Amino acid sequence: MKLEQSTVRCAQGLAAALLLLASVRPAAATMPTPSGTIPEPVREAFRAGLLEPTPRPRGLGTSSVQLQWRVPVVLVSFSDDSLTFSAADFDRALFDTTGSTSTGSAFDYYRWVSGGRVRVEGKAVATVHLPHDRYYYNFGSWGLNTVATPNNIYGAIRDGLILCDAQVDWSPYDVDHDGFVDVLWFVHAGIGGENSPGDRNHMWSITSRLSGGWRYGAAFTTSTRVPGSTNQFIRIDRFSTLPEISGILPGRRAEIGVYCHEFGHALGLPDLYDTSQPGGGPNVGPGNWALMSTGATGTNGVSPEYPSHLGAWSMLFLGWATTVRPIQDSTLTLPPIEQGGPIVELWFQGEDNPEHFLIENRQRIGFDRFLPSPGLIVSHVDEATIGQRLGANGINSGLTPGLRVVEADGDTDLVLGRNRGDANDPFPGALGRTEIDDGTLPSLRTFLGTATDIAVRGITAVDQDVRFRVEVRSPGWLPAEDRTGAEPFEPTGGFGPAARARVDGDGTLYVVHTEMRSGRPQVVLRTREGNDWGSPLDVSHSPTAALDPTLALLPGGDLALVWSDTRSGSARLYYRARVRGTWTSERELVTLPGDARYAALGADPSGLLHLAWLQLSQGTSRVMFSHFAYSTPFAQPVAVSDSAELPGPPALAVAPGGGAYVLWPDQRGTSRIRFARYAPDSGISGSLPFTHDPLYPQSAVTAAVDPSGALQAVWLEVSGGESQLRYQRRAPGGPPSPPDSLVETRPETVQNPVLEVDPSGGLHLAFESAYSGVRQIRYKSMRPGRGWDYRSTEVSFAGDGDATRVSVLPTSPGNVTIVYAVILGGETHFTQRIRQLEPTATTAVPRPAAQPAFALAVGPNPLRAGVPVEIRWAGAAAESPPVVEFFDIAGRRVASVPLEGAEGVRRGRLDGARTARWSSGVYFARVRGGRAASLRLIVLR
Repeated sequence: MKLEQSTVRCAQGLAAALLLLASVRPAAATMPTPSGTIPEPVREAFRAGLLEPTPRPRGLGTSSVQLQWRVPVVLVSFSDDSLTFSAADFDRALFDTTGSTSTGSAFDYYRWVSGGRVRVEGKAVATVHLPHDRYYYNFGSWGLNTVATPNNIYGAIRDGLILCDAQVDWSPYDVDHDGFVDVLWFVHAGIGGENSPGDRNHMWSITSRLSGGWRYGAAFTTSTRVPGSTNQFIRIDRFSTLPEISGILPGRRAEIGVYCHEFGHALGLPDLYDTSQPGGGPNVGPGNWALMSTGATGTNGVSPEYPSHLGAWSMLFLGWATTVRPIQDSTLTLPPIEQGGPIVELWFQGEDNPEHFLIENRQRIGFDRFLPSPGLIVSHVDEATIGQRLGANGINSGLTPGLRVVEADGDTDLVLGRNRGDANDPFPGALGRTEIDDGTLPSLRTFLGTATDIAVRGITAVDQDVRFRVEVRSPGWLPAEDRTGAEPFEPTGGFGPAARARVDGDGTLYVVHTEMRSGRPQVVLRTREGNDWGSPLDVSHSPTAALDPTLALLPGGDLALVWSDTRSGSARLYYRARVRGTWTSERELVTLPGDARYAALGADPSGLLHLAWLQLSQGTSRVMFSHFAYSTPFAQPVAVSDSAELPGPPALAVAPGGGAYVLWPDQRGTSRIRFARYAPDSGISGSLPFTHDPLYPQSAVTAAVDPSGALQAVWLEVSGGESQLRYQRRAPGGPPSPPDSLVETRPETVQNPVLEVDPSGGLHLAFESAYSGVRQIRYKSMRPGRGWDYRSTEVSFAGDGDATRVSVLPTSPGNVTIVYAVILGGETHFTQRIRQLEPTATTAVPRPAAQPAFALAVGPNPLRAGVPVEIRWAGAAAESPPVVEFFDIAGRRVASVPLEGAEGVRRGRLDGARTARWSSGVYFARVRGGRAASLRLIVLR
C-alpha cells in the first residue's frame, strides 16, 4: 500500500488480542438459512451449548497455530436416501490442488483467502450406509435435538464411525499430534437442513463436538493407536456435518461454500449474523460481504461455488492480514484485500480503542468475482462487545451489534435484514459516495452517536486500487508557534485553577504568569492584538516575590489582577487594575494573619469583582471569599469552607447576572469537591457538597459559567492507575443535569485541567498528560448541539519538549488559542497553537516561519523498541555532513546518524536494530554541525 503525506502505526494488537480470545474459547458453528436467519430449533441448540465447542486438550487457537490440515471425509447414506456422488467426486471437488476444477476447490479457496498460508487437504476415507432412515437421525428437528440420542446428529456420527472405524487409519489426520483427529467432515446424503426450512428431516450443517451438549455424548475412540503408543488410541471429537447435494441447483453436488463456512468455524471464527432471536434475528451482519455471515452462497447470494472473502475482521482475527493505523492525516492508496492488501484501522489520532473502523478494498478478483460493486467496505467494530459475546457465538446478537458494515447509502439494509448486500454498500460504489465523516449519512460517529473527529475523503478508484485521504486529527489546528520574542520567558511558581488568561470582545488576548525578573518572581502580562504578541509588561514590582497571579476582564476592555506578594514577610494579596488605559498603583487587599495564596479572580458585567483564595494560618487553611468594585478595592473576607475541612486551591466562576461559584477539593479522607454559591440578594452560602461521596479522590477542579448562567465544572479522579476527568453541569439554582459524567479516561498521569466557555456556550478543556515523564497538552471541546469530542486531541507532542502551564482562550465553538510553556534544551518557550474552524472577522496575519528549535523532526514519536526512527532536518549546516546524535536521560550518547541531502531537506534513518536495545524512557535528539541549535525529545514506550 502506498502512503502519501502520512504517518502510520502498525496495529498488531487487535489481532493478538483476538487470537488470545480464540484460543480461550473457539467459536460456535452453523450455517444460516438463505435468508440469513435461523429457526427456533437451531437457536435452541445454541442455548443448549451444542454449538459452543470448548477447546480440545491442546486447543486449536487459530490457523496461525496450525497451517497444514488433513481432513478425513466420511460419506453416509440413510436406509431411505442413497448417495448420488462418489468419494472420487468429493476428493476432486474439495481437495484438488492442481487447479483443474472449473470453479475451484476448498483447498483453492483457503490458499487464496489466506494468502498462501493455509493448506486444507483431505480425503474421503469411507463410504457408509447407515442402518436407519433420515427421520430416525433427524427426528423432526434437523438432527439438533440434544436429548434424543441416538435420534440426532450425534447418533448418526457415532453409528457411521462404528461402521467404518476398522477400515480407516486415522493417524494422518492428527496433524497437531494431540491425540485427536483435527476435524471430521461428515457428509450426509441429501441437502442441508438450512436449505429445507419446510422439511426438518434434513441434517443441519454445523460444526460442534461429540462431547459437547449431546445427551450421552462423548469423543469417539478409534482403533488407531496414537503413534508411538501401545495403549492410547486416537479419538474423534470435533466434526462438521455437511450436505452432499446443492441447496440451489437440485440434484447437483453441494458447492464448496458451506464447506468453507464450516471450516471457518474449525479455525475459530464465529458466525457474523444475528444468532439471538427465536426464528433468527434480522441483522445479517456483513451479509454476503463475508464468508462467516451469508457469504457462503457467494457475493451475489446465488453462487455458492464462489464463496465470499472472509472480510477484514475475520482476517485480523486469524492473523492473516496486516493493518495500518494512521496517526496523522494521510493519503493512502489501498490495494485489494483479495491480493493481500492491508486493512486500515481507523480511529482518532491512531489511538488504540476497542471501538474503531476497519477499511478494506474489495474487487472482483478470484472468488469475489460476483461482487455487487467494487470499492471500500467500511466496518464499524466494537471489540469489547465482541469479546463479551464471542464464546456464545452472538457477536451481532440483539440491538447492539459488535460488527456492522457502514453502508455507503446509509440505508442499513444489512442490519434490518432487507437484503444481504448491494451495489450501494461500498465507497464510491454505485452511488459515487466519495466521503464520510461525523456529519454525513452514514457517518463515522460512535455506536452511541458521539462525534469522533475522523473522516475519509476523496475516495477514488485507481484501477483496482482505491485512493483516499483519512483525517484522524481534529480539524482546523495550525502548527504550534514559538512566540517567546526577544525577552526570555522564565515562568516560575505554582499553577492552580485560577483564571490566568482572558480574551476580550475584540479578540485581544491577555495571559499572565509569574516570571523571573532580575532574580525575583514578578507578575508579567503578555498581550496579543491580532496575531502580534507585544512586549511583556511587568505588572508587579515586588522587592521579594510576587506569586500566583490571576486575571479578570473589566467593562470596556480594562483589566484587574490579584497576586500573592511576600514584600511584607507573609504572603498578602495585592491588586492592580488598568482603568481606561491607565494602570493603578499596586495596593494590598487583605491583611489577615498568615499567608494568602492561590487567589482566583473574576468580574461580572457590571464590573463587580469576585475573589476567592486560600488563607493559611497556624497549620489550618480556609477558603475565603470577597467581592468589591474594581474602583474601590477594599476586600471584606468571608470564610466559606468549614473549619474542619482541609481545602485545596479554589476555582471561581462568575455568572452573567452577578452571581458566583467557588469550588475546591476538601482533602480530608477521600478528597471530594465542595462549593459555595454567591447570590447578589443573599450573599455567600456556606460549604456545600458538589459531588456525591466519591469512591476515589477528587482534585484539580476547574469551572466556568456559560451565557445561560449554568455552572460547568470538570475535576480529576484517579483510580486503579487511570486518570478520569469528570464533568457536571448545574443550571442556575438547580441540581446537576446531567449527573456527574465521564469526559475522558487516560492511562497516564493527568494534571492541571483548565475549562473555559466561549460566547456561544461552547466548552473548551485543556490539560496536561505525562508520558514517561514528558508532559503533553491535550484539548477537548463540547460544541452546542454536538456534545463532547469522543477523545482529546494532542496540542503538543512528546518531541516538542516538556509542555506545561496551559491557558485556553476561546472566541467561538470552533476557534480557540492554546497558550503553554515548552521546556526544551534548558530553555522555556512561550508557545501558542491556534485552532480555526470558523471564519474570523479580522484578516488573517501570515504566520511567522518556524523557529530553529522546531527544525528537527524525528518519528514516530512516541517510539516503540525495534522501530526505526526517520529523521528530517530543515536547518542550515555549519559543517558537512551534519549529524544527529541521540542521548539518554543520563546524557550518554546512544546513537548518531549522519544526514544526507541538500540544505533544507536533509534526512537520515536510525535502524530499528539500534532502538531495539533501548530501554523505555526519554531520549534527546540533537543536531551536531548546525548553525543554530536543533533539539527534540523522543519518548520510547
